[in-house]
Amino acid sequence: MANVDLSCAISAGGKASRMGGLNKALISIQGKSILDRNLEVITEFFDEIILITHRKDEFEMYLSQITIVEDIIPNRGPISGLHSALSHCNHQAVFFMAADMPNLSPDFIKKLIQEFHQHQAEAVVIRINGKLEPLQAIYSVSIKEKLENYLNASNNNALKDFIQLLNVRYLDLDLTQENLNALTNINYPDQLNF
Repeated sequence: MANVDLSCAISAGGKASRMGGLNKALISIQGKSILDRNLEVITEFFDEIILITHRKDEFEMYLSQITIVEDIIPNRGPISGLHSALSHCNHQAVFFMAADMPNLSPDFIKKLIQEFHQHQAEAVVIRINGKLEPLQAIYSVSIKEKLENYLNASNNNALKDFIQLLNVRYLDLDLTQENLNALTNINYPDQLNF
């Protein structure tokens, strides 16, 4: 059952230098790419899926399923991916996630959506053991201008620092191995031993 007022945006714009330049979203784990694994989960929740990347040609096979866009403000990392997501989405908010998270939790998405609908926050962000997870969070389109101003006025590309300027609702999770696994992203080849 797709959510009619939220979009999903996947940030796949990284250089993947620690992975030898491999496109992490397309790495196969147990016979499926990370992107395919994530699409199986997110299509249950969202009717609009946006992929933000500077490697559009590598995702051509997904054009019938998702919208593929580039950063409007390039070379700023995930924070500019969020800006592009907010600029291109057709709903009031976007679930923003990294493309290299192979263990996406449907339960986390459900909880984030519930928190977003129950509270008047500009963002709903997972926090585990005091650490923010800004690449598995919901952001309201209403922050777009604030984000543009931040990007134009600051060289700070840390999404976690920008979040401090927002009215945020935190989804606090217990520090368990299961929760950590659901938030793990792939940065090094030795992490592919699932």
